[in-house]
Amino acid sequence: MYARLKDKEHTLEWLNKAYEQRDSSLVDIGAEPAFDFLRSDHRFIDLLRRVGLPQGGAAAQANFLQ
Repeated sequence: MYARLKDKEHTLEWLNKAYEQRDSSLVDIGAEPAFDFLRSDHRFIDLLRRVGLPQGGAAAQANFLQ
């Protein structure tokens, strides 16, 4: 919900909580358009790295999954 509102701080807060809880839905954050507004934020890039996803957005994730 926070991502759809483009609330950067709350979105990152909840994404980090999901990471701490090992939420399996985080595997989709690299390709989810709702997070496009976060792609240049160093905290989001760090989260992608910690989850083990490529940091280049949807195209990079599509290549990663092949």
